[in-house]
Amino acid sequence: MASMIPLSGGQYNWSVLILQHDMLHLPVQDSLILNLGLLSYHRLLARISEMWSGWVTVIAWQATNTSSTFLAAEMIQGLAVLNYPEYDAKRWHAVLLMYAIMALAVFVNTYLASQLPAVESLILIIHILGFFAILIPLVHLAPHGTASDVFETFLNEGEWSSKGLAFFVGLMTAIFALIGVDGAAHMAEEIQNASTVIPHSMICTVILNGILGFAMLIAVLFCAGNIEDALQSPTGFPFIEIFNQATGSISGATGMTVIIVLAQILACIGIIATATRMTWAFTREKVMNPHATDPSGLKANDDQVEPKTALPLWSIGLTMTITILLSLINLGSSTALNAVLSLVTAGCYSSILLACVVLLIKRCLGALGLPINIISVAWTTIGLLFSFWPTTSSVDAQDMNWSILIYGSVLILSTVFWFAHSRHIYTGPVVEISYD
Repeated sequence: MASMIPLSGGQYNWSVLILQHDMLHLPVQDSLILNLGLLSYHRLLARISEMWSGWVTVIAWQATNTSSTFLAAEMIQGLAVLNYPEYDAKRWHAVLLMYAIMALAVFVNTYLASQLPAVESLILIIHILGFFAILIPLVHLAPHGTASDVFETFLNEGEWSSKGLAFFVGLMTAIFALIGVDGAAHMAEEIQNASTVIPHSMICTVILNGILGFAMLIAVLFCAGNIEDALQSPTGFPFIEIFNQATGSISGATGMTVIIVLAQILACIGIIATATRMTWAFTREKVMNPHATDPSGLKANDDQVEPKTALPLWSIGLTMTITILLSLINLGSSTALNAVLSLVTAGCYSSILLACVVLLIKRCLGALGLPINIISVAWTTIGLLFSFWPTTSSVDAQDMNWSILIYGSVLILSTVFWFAHSRHIYTGPVVEISYD
């Protein structure tokens, strides 16, 4: 779909354009009323699907942007705890660190925007070299467990009723780690030969990071040492304690952790680029713009790019503001912030699921098209359903996964906003490029 419809809206554009394509090929009916009824039904279905898909995707990427900065900030605090055990990791410290990381990401995406491809290439080099810089000392220095410990020992720390259920709940961590592959689709309108480049980059990303991630996972499991000590690490991150046990040196563990922190901070640069393009694409179609008063224009320039730089500066500013506001939630309750950030998987996977279902129903792409789409629907359904599950079977207000509440609220509020405002001015996807 990224090849067929290379638009910055990504999956929410895919679903509506496939539905609209079907509208143009409705069978001729003997009854004009029936034909008009089918057309109206398809048009309404297309618009509602775009509205829901667009809102959850926008919010998912805003949550991704906030969660990436939050994760980097907490890692920095974990490093501080490792080196200074008496350090008290205050929540407001994390908020200030988030602001600093966000400022760096915004700087690169504005003042260094013309050099963004070179920056991303440098990040890729750091990513690959960092993998070996961690893997080699970890494998060489750490005492190794047995194959039985790694492949036969199963820890059900969530106390779920079965190993299968525990597996699917734990699977969400791996899904979250690879969810950034969706980002390439939202940069489509700034890439030459996007119909070819975007799918190739997405596939290569999954293959490369899947291989590196699996290799690192096996190495960490063999070198984990005392799992309980790692899980109870005062740093808040088990991998930091694993590095400390492996090297027997705080300095060594610090050096290895710095590589991961650096990679996480650099990842924020690409994430904010994706989040801003997704937001810009959605405002361009006037679905989320409260200032639009008619289908022909906007009162504000929130769907425009700055002429000199060709950047969506309004969307960059909005994304930065949202991150600042969401980070303030952490001052009152980390549980409330995690509830918002847990929308990452649910938002992305629900919009992808909708696009896959539409494609499955409306088209058959060659001999392998049907089985591939069926697998896609099954996989995204599993990811969506288990994204709402808590990490443990015994939950309280602090441990509960509140993402289902936030997700449902988004759907309800976006529907109300649609019928109250957006449906009067929405004219469909804005296609500013040619695609086949």
